[in-house]
Amino acid sequence: EKAAEIGYFDEDYFYGWADGDFSFRMTIAGYPCLNVAGAKVFHLKEKKGMPWVYYQVRNRWWFVLKTYNFRTLVLCLPAIALYQIAVFFGMLVKGKGWQALKGGFAALFSLSLVFKKRRDVMKVKRVKDKEVLTGASIDLLGEAGGSKIISLGTGMMNIILKVYWMLIKHFIK
Repeated sequence: EKAAEIGYFDEDYFYGWADGDFSFRMTIAGYPCLNVAGAKVFHLKEKKGMPWVYYQVRNRWWFVLKTYNFRTLVLCLPAIALYQIAVFFGMLVKGKGWQALKGGFAALFSLSLVFKKRRDVMKVKRVKDKEVLTGASIDLLGEAGGSKIISLGTGMMNIILKVYWMLIKHFIK
């Protein structure tokens, strides 16, 4: 019944995000789900390849654009832009920069679909952004992490984003 209210799983997600998107939409609709930020899930599947990068970038944009309030998006835009640039360069180091770029363009070219979904999400949203955003650290795993350069960059980015979060968190509603 509650799952029907929020629209079940978003079948347009591919290669991940459907479960996280579903549990987050349940939470912001007022039906909290237990989320453990440090939990690690191991999937029995082939090694992640290039499509993974494309869909992760595209799906991340979809998720952010359809679930957060406009004010939050504007306040977080510098941090989101920094993160996306870092992801692009991290993927470039891994030889997958083109896939990251294509994922970003796929999100851009699907904005009409995303905004339609956003309207549906906003209709059932009861929990404020400030109640669900925490400013937690970024953890790049799998193909995204592992290199010393990427680990160093992730550590530096976490410091920058923590400082930025401290500046904006009181303005998020």
